[in-house]
Amino acid sequence: MNNHIRNHNTMKKTTLLIAALCLVLAACHETKTETPKDNFSINTIQVNDSMQYTAEQVEEWGDWLDTDKAYFFAEMDLPVTNNAALKDAIETYLVQFSNNWSMNPDDAMQVEFGDGLSMLQTKKDDFFANEGPSSESITYDKVVDSTDKYVTYIHERSYYPCGAAHGGYSVSGTTFKKENGKTFSWDMFTDKDMALEMVKYAILEQYFEVNLDEFNEEDLYDYFDLVGWNGEEGLELPATEPWIEKGKMIAVYQEYEVCNYSFGTPACILNYDEIKDFLTEEGRAYFE
Repeated sequence: MNNHIRNHNTMKKTTLLIAALCLVLAACHETKTETPKDNFSINTIQVNDSMQYTAEQVEEWGDWLDTDKAYFFAEMDLPVTNNAALKDAIETYLVQFSNNWSMNPDDAMQVEFGDGLSMLQTKKDDFFANEGPSSESITYDKVVDSTDKYVTYIHERSYYPCGAAHGGYSVSGTTFKKENGKTFSWDMFTDKDMALEMVKYAILEQYFEVNLDEFNEEDLYDYFDLVGWNGEEGLELPATEPWIEKGKMIAVYQEYEVCNYSFGTPACILNYDEIKDFLTEEGRAYFE
């Protein structure tokens, strides 16, 4: 498989930071976690295929093509549980990404979950039919943590369009409460301004490796573009919700969200002790 995505620097930086918290081992895919209300396990499905470029595509894009095929790979952990609320919440989440997997919102698909595998097959067919000569699309929807209180999924997508200066990468996590399927979110903070301050300084220290003892606020522009996606000046909380791994909270900004492409996807890890005083009772219940 083409190495453009796997060697993508923005992917490496965030992945290494998160990996420092929790190694996602294959063994976890065989683990069944029992809760008072249900058994939770996963069934991993995968679609891996390639498409030979047509003669017309080679003629039109020949100068840009660095391979003679387009590659599609998707791997997804399906929930296996008798908890209907949790199962429905996770399947709705998985459909959300399949319906909006393209970088262009106008390209949103309308597919149903079905058995999960048919959804990935539809996603593959759409990629080969409509993306044109893109070299790769790689997507993961994986369980990275499961306790008696919650289960956390990570969604990662990387892609490489032929002829582009670089590919793209996105990563986000979603933590579901096992009791009812409700997801952990920024709304579970009683003070979002304080949440933003904690995220900002944690990213500066952990991701950008800034010595905070020597940091001045005017230096913030060296790391963040303070004009956000909404066109308004000022740093805001990440557009994607935070998630929980190993009892710690992770937050991430997507490519271009707060800084230019070369800075990647800035992320940070916050310990529960750092955030618990600013969480609602509902938010603390994911940890305690």
